[in-house]
This record gives sequence, C-alpha cells and structure tokens, in this order.
Amino acid sequence: MKKVGLYKTKVDLLMYGVNITIATLNCYCGTYKENNYGYNNPNQSDSKEFLSSLPTELLLDNEIIVSFRYNPSSSYCIKSDGKDLKLYHGDNVICKVHLSKRPSFWKCQCKSGIPMKRIGSVYGLSTLTFFLVNYCEYFKNNQQCKFCSIQSTYDKMKSVEFKKKVEDIVDVIKQTKVEDDNYSFLNFIGGSLYDSDSEFLSYINCIRKICDELRCEQLNGYVVSMPPYSKELLKELRFAGINGVKFNLEVSSEDLFAQICPGKSVYGYKNIESKLLEAVDIFGKNHVYTNMILGLEPLENIVLKVESLAKCGIGVALHIYHCDFNSSLKPIEMKDTDVVDVYYEIDKINKKYGIIPWLDKKSSRGCLSWDLYLGT
Repeated sequence: MKKVGLYKTKVDLLMYGVNITIATLNCYCGTYKENNYGYNNPNQSDSKEFLSSLPTELLLDNEIIVSFRYNPSSSYCIKSDGKDLKLYHGDNVICKVHLSKRPSFWKCQCKSGIPMKRIGSVYGLSTLTFFLVNYCEYFKNNQQCKFCSIQSTYDKMKSVEFKKKVEDIVDVIKQTKVEDDNYSFLNFIGGSLYDSDSEFLSYINCIRKICDELRCEQLNGYVVSMPPYSKELLKELRFAGINGVKFNLEVSSEDLFAQICPGKSVYGYKNIESKLLEAVDIFGKNHVYTNMILGLEPLENIVLKVESLAKCGIGVALHIYHCDFNSSLKPIEMKDTDVVDVYYEIDKINKKYGIIPWLDKKSSRGCLSWDLYLGT
C-alpha cells in the first residue's frame, strides 16, 4: 500500500513541483546530478545561479524515480534532518529521498577540450542523451510548440554546446565505458527544422559515424525527432545503426495539435501517424514510440488514442504536463487520483497488446508507466 501512495506522490511532484533551499543543496554539492539544461527549464526560478544548483531527479524511498521540478509555492518540500533527506507534505514526512548521482563522465573533457557535461545529458539513471542542436527553426516565425522552452533555456543558461560534434559525442560514449556508467540507452534529440528530411539526414549521418568510430553495428536507443517525408530515410536510419524511433504526437487530435504545435502541424498530424505505422514495419513492435501529454485535454481522449495506437504496435510515453518557466500554456484542471487511474488504464492497454513502456524503469522519471508495468 505504501508504494501505491508513492505513485500518487510521484504524480503530485510532477504536477505541482517541490520546494528546496540552497542551504539544503549545499550540503550535497558535487555528489548529485545537477540540471545541465540540455533542453528545457522546468524550474520556477529566474536566478541562473540557483537554477544551476537544482537537481534533475529524486528517488523516492530509493526506488521510484521522479523528475525534479522546483516550485517555491508547492506544498511539498525537501528538508535534511542532518542525516537523511526527507520529503514533506506540509508538516508530514512522506518518505526518504535521494538525489540522483552525478554522472562520472561529467568530470572529464573531450579531446577538443570541451567539458563532457556540455555534450552529454543523462535522462534518469540509464539513458545517455545527446541534443544535437539546441535550436528549433519554428521559433523564427513564432510557430514553436506552446510548451517548449528550448530557445529561452539555451539563451539564459548556455550550459551546453549549441551544436554537438560527432567527435565529441564519441568521446563521451567511450568515456562512459571507461567509467562503467552502464547506460542502457542512447537518445538523439534536437530542435526541429522545416526541412524534416534534412533534419533526419543529420541523425543518420551522426549515427553512422558513431557506429563506425565505435566499431559496432547497432546502437540501442532512439532518434526522437520529426519524421522524414521519405520512407527511404526511415530505412536508411535503421541500417545506419539504431534500433528505435520516437515521433511525438503530443496530443490526441489533429485540431488540438494545430493549436499547440503550429510549426509541426505544417508537416501534418496524420502524416506523423502514417510515419509511425511505416516505422513499425521497419523497426518492429516495441521499437516505435510517440508521446501524449496529460494536462492539455480531457484524459479520456488520451486513453482512447493510446489504445488505437497500441493496436498498431505503437507505444506511447505518457508524460504529465508541467509549465516551463514563464510558459503561457497552463494545464487544465486535473485530480492527481484521476491521473493515477489513467496510468492504470494505460497499463492494462499495454499488457493487452504486448506493448513495453518506453526506455526502462530507471529512466521512467516523468510518468508511472514502468512503475505499474513491473508492479513496483
């Protein structure tokens, strides 16, 4: 029963965030994985110094991982008793918490002299992530996704390289083997271009070069991007040496997609669905995923959409919406108990159609999918 209670706590932390003081963090400085803002800023603060000190994830009772989202107005707070960190809700202790460990390779430099922390990010505990370019072309004409803060985050923090060179990425991957960091997945992500074929080709070239340098035939991981127009490029990516893709639909309907993602809607919601189906033929079931965001539309709409995709062998990463700093897109009203119930419904759908949740439990920081799938 305690774990069931922690599921609700995890959902609450994702919905409402948590408070913590710099004094508390200073006691653990250098030991935990601070947010290197490789993509967005989920923390409600305008202080660059403070933002740089905030952790990326928490471990509830040392087993349930959850994204850290700083909110000074939250009713949840993390305090130290001098020995342990504990999560409080009001005056009540919920559980012990641990901060995710700082990656060993972050203390190293690439051969180019660039700190590896500026090249590689770590998603959860088991996914090494590279944001190839911290830029999205849709911002030029104010057509970016309404929830996205990739540009404002980079402009403010500048804590990662704007464009990552393949040579530096290879150096990071090789160093993780030396450090025995034991990452299970490699994710390749970046901002979108209007020319999605050109964008996709950059991933193909990157992965091909990495496989050549590492002398391997295949990387276990995902390209997370807009899909190409060309089916041949999908095939080319598969043979370049990666075994999965993730093309994000974000929401359950074409009309809502056009409102929230005006730039991506030029490519077309139905076209993304079509490419997901093509990708299943090429990469296989449980290697093709999309996402849905809880908090932008009625929950029942998402459940129906998840089942229709699962029937086709497409998995859905179901993430809870959070307002990035200064975001104008506010979530709809949701009860945490309703959100937990939706995750249970999705878990039943996944098991019915043989869908394995995206990544693994160690990286399932933004949703409950793996927690429920494993029954832990």
